[in-house]
Amino acid sequence: MLLPPRSVRWEKQFSDEMARLEPDPERADELVEGIDWVLARLPTYGTNIAGTNVWVISIREVAKHRTLVVFYTYSNIEIFLLSVIPTELIRQ
Repeated sequence: MLLPPRSVRWEKQFSDEMARLEPDPERADELVEGIDWVLARLPTYGTNIAGTNVWVISIREVAKHRTLVVFYTYSNIEIFLLSVIPTELIRQ
């Protein structure tokens, strides 16, 4: 039996970080739309951080030549987007 998709919720830290990375709310929604769709249906699609309930998935933002790394967790009914970091910051 196929379960209905989970709802996706932007936690405050994720919302704040997305606002800094992409000030246009419509564009921010477009960036996250793809992972929202995938994770709502298959939350284990990302990579689990060993020993935690936190998972990681990336968004390739071709126009700005960067990848955004999204940290999330989930329950039976919701996906919680926790944080988003551009790869340029991870390398520093």
